[in-house]
Amino acid sequence: SILITISVLHIVFTLLGWGGLLFGALHIFLWINLGCYLSVGIFIYSKGYKPAMYYLVGWGVFAFFTYIAILSYAGLIPFT
Repeated sequence: SILITISVLHIVFTLLGWGGLLFGALHIFLWINLGCYLSVGIFIYSKGYKPAMYYLVGWGVFAFFTYIAILSYAGLIPFT
């Protein structure tokens, strides 16, 4: 229900011309979630559950390429 609420707010704010405000908040929310996912994976791996390394590698690769995409969309690194 949180995602539905955010989606509805995004549509309303965009129609009102305030789309950038919620867009920035959404990015912060997504990076906090990613940090939580990685923290949980590290915690589980530290408890001795070896398959958690696959989880960490998957989320780590996702975070890396997401960061690269953000830098390229911002014009800080070129598209190739």
